[in-house]
Amino acid sequence: MSRDPDRPLLLPCNPCPHESACCTWGTPLTDAEAALLGASFGTASITWDPREGEWRTAVVAGACFFLKDNSCSIHDDQGYPSVCAGFPWAPDESEVDICPELLTGKRPEIDALFDPETKKLRVMLPPSQRSTSTMPRRRRA
Repeated sequence: MSRDPDRPLLLPCNPCPHESACCTWGTPLTDAEAALLGASFGTASITWDPREGEWRTAVVAGACFFLKDNSCSIHDDQGYPSVCAGFPWAPDESEVDICPELLTGKRPEIDALFDPETKKLRVMLPPSQRSTSTMPRRRRA
């Protein structure tokens, strides 16, 4: 039986069974995302990484500043980082080592999208087929 291509692939991200492993290091931000998050949540929520030459969400106590109770506190906010929204479907940010749920054999339809040797995404899914949460997103008013 083949997968319905119009149905998004869902990861078991809410709540995460791996204590939000993908949120351990914070996430890269565009300049616009950093400005919005800094203005909305204070400068302690973001940090400049001189080694990478990029803005990132701050890491506090070993996790992203916005991780609260194993869940992203800004998931439905307009400042939700694009890297987070695209993970793990964005090739540049899709390293399997970031998410222990990938390439485990539990989700063959997802594992098939990754190269087991390089642990990188083999193909780019259309946005309509990407989803990182089993929970429906709320629509903004």
